[in-house]
Amino acid sequence: MKKTEFILQDLVSKIYQGAFPTNKLPTERSLASYYQVSRYTVQNALKELNAMGVIQAKHGSGIYVTPDALNNPLVFNALTRMPYSEIQNQMIYLKQRPLTANELQNFDIHNDDSQPQLAWEFLRRRLSHYEVTELERTVMPVRLFPHLDQAAVEGSIQQFVQSTGHRISHYITTYQTRLLTREEAQHLATKRQPAMIISNRCIWENSQVYALSENVAINYAVTYITPFNQQSLAYRMSR
Repeated sequence: MKKTEFILQDLVSKIYQGAFPTNKLPTERSLASYYQVSRYTVQNALKELNAMGVIQAKHGSGIYVTPDALNNPLVFNALTRMPYSEIQNQMIYLKQRPLTANELQNFDIHNDDSQPQLAWEFLRRRLSHYEVTELERTVMPVRLFPHLDQAAVEGSIQQFVQSTGHRISHYITTYQTRLLTREEAQHLATKRQPAMIISNRCIWENSQVYALSENVAINYAVTYITPFNQQSLAYRMSR
C-alpha cells in the first residue's frame, strides 16, 4: 500500500475512533513526523480527505473534522476521490429505444399506447490517467432529458442532471462480481477476467428515479465506513 493511501485510511480510522476529541487534527509537520514521511505526502492525504468532505481547513486555525462527517456513511474509491480533470469519458454509443417494462416501473412512467415512452441508452468508457478503468451503461428517460447529447455523456452526468434544475438526492447501489463478456473485455482493452459490477438507481430529491446505470470496473477497490445498526443486529439475531 502506498504511503499516501496508508495515511488516508489511518486518519479516517482515527477520526471515526474519536482519536481527535476536539475534532482538530495535528499539524502537517506533526503528522509528517508521526508517519515518518514528507509533508508533501501528508498534504496529498489531507487533500483527498478534504475532497471527500471529511475535513476542512480553517485559515489561521488548523484542520478540523467536518461537522457531518461522523454522522453519515462514507464510501470512497479510486474514482470518487479523483478530480474530474483527471477523468476522461469516451462515448461508445448514444441511442434512443423504447423503455422496457422493468424500466417503466423503475422510472414510474406509464406507456401511452399510441406512442411508447423512449429511453436514452449510452455506453461510455472511462479513463483515469489515460488508463481504461471501467465501462458505464446508463438508461435515462427521454421525457426527462430531451436534450441529452454527446457533450453531456462525455462530461459529468451529475452536472448535466443538476443543470436541468433538479437536485440529486441519493443512490441505491448494488455490487456483484462476474466474468467480463468478450465485448466488455474488448472495450476495456483487457482479457476476460472477473470484474466488479456496480448497479445504481439514481434518485432526485422528489424521490423520482432519473437514471439506471451499470458500471463494469476492473481492479476495483472500495472502502466503507458505516454507523453500526443495532436494530438490524437485533432483527437478525431474533430470526
